[in-house]
Amino acid sequence: MATIQTQRDATVILTDSSNWIPWYRQLKLKCQSQGIWPLLDPEGVRLQRIQPEAPLPPDISQYEPSSSPSAASSHTTRNARGNTRGSAQDTTEMSTTTSRIPTIPTRVSELSEKGQEAYKEDRDDYKLRLESYKIRERDYQEESNKISKMVEHILTTVTPHLQLSCCTENGTPRDWITALQDTVGVDEDEERARARERYQAALKPMRSTTNWETWLNEYDQAATRAETLKVAEVMQTQAVIDDFLGSVSKIASTWTAGFQGQGTIRKP
Repeated sequence: MATIQTQRDATVILTDSSNWIPWYRQLKLKCQSQGIWPLLDPEGVRLQRIQPEAPLPPDISQYEPSSSPSAASSHTTRNARGNTRGSAQDTTEMSTTTSRIPTIPTRVSELSEKGQEAYKEDRDDYKLRLESYKIRERDYQEESNKISKMVEHILTTVTPHLQLSCCTENGTPRDWITALQDTVGVDEDEERARARERYQAALKPMRSTTNWETWLNEYDQAATRAETLKVAEVMQTQAVIDDFLGSVSKIASTWTAGFQGQGTIRKP
């Protein structure tokens, strides 16, 4: 079925129940192309990803320090050497006091052998968890960006009065779509009946060829809508052609004969 192409925005604006099905279908197609329809489908159960938390690296100060207070001893010795007038007793007391201060390791070399082994094991585990986190964070961001685009689409195609009642501040996109469906959604059988009535009305013969483009544009839209909803009258190509020719044959019999031979629609 050939058509006359018109330049128009194909975006469907949801205003009431009359455009629920085309709006819903367009939204569904957009979501499916992004692979996120299961997250927005009103009948779906799949939930959005939760943002992962980055793992914490092992804290070296929490591992067993070396029993040899090398750093502390070095510090004490420098102090002792700087005070050459001090007595031997003072030096002994300083060393004793220093040895009692617990050592807090700040580097691997300050850990005991057991501490180093434990730290290395935890560090290797941290590296694995960090790589896993990066993958999950990337997937989360990609999904969030796709959902954000669909949220923007909903907010730019749903009229303000429906947004006010259906798109709550703390609701998810699925919640919004469900609320919109409850408010203006229609049964597909009911919409199919409407499409059938529109198609049959569009088949009424033209009175003159002066309104050819207007008539053809309405016929094209009605037939396309009926085909989308699988109305029985448009399921067979030959039946569609017969209906169309029956509508135009009375005012353009010569053109009709030409169409039957060429199979294209042109202005009579």
